[in-house]
Amino acid sequence: APKEAGIVPRPPPNPRRPLLPGALVWRIILVSTLLVGGAWWLFEWEKASGATLAWQLWLLGRPDAAVQVSASAITEARAVGHPFSLVYALTCGALLHHFRRGPETTKTYAEEVAAVAQAHEIMLFAIWSRIPLGWVRSFEAPSDSDVDELRAAIDEAASTGAHVFRPYW
Repeated sequence: APKEAGIVPRPPPNPRRPLLPGALVWRIILVSTLLVGGAWWLFEWEKASGATLAWQLWLLGRPDAAVQVSASAITEARAVGHPFSLVYALTCGALLHHFRRGPETTKTYAEEVAAVAQAHEIMLFAIWSRIPLGWVRSFEAPSDSDVDELRAAIDEAASTGAHVFRPYW
């Protein structure tokens, strides 16, 4: 018996009872499977899309492979017919060609990003498309107004609160 009342309000647990009941074990297995499966699916989707892979190839010093993978990702996104996938692939392609100092392809892709993003109300990408377009204008025939427009596009992108490309711009 305890020396003071209320110290042990209930009897100790049965030592033969499992720490985790069977239902809890199955719930842990189910949730773990869903988390791992979701992460695996996202990894496979991203790997298959190739849009980000093109950047990685560029950063690894394989520009020709980057261009091929980017073009394939855009072709696949067009075939799928999913506007966000197309906008994402085109944005990655526009930035890749911007890295390569290719204003023609950068402009083509960024203009399509702007059109598709506006049509489907993917506003963040519509805003971001103004940045490579501003770069193309300032690259082709630099003027103070082009630089001001590019700065305004960067500021507008920052005002959305999305800082994905902020370190780059």
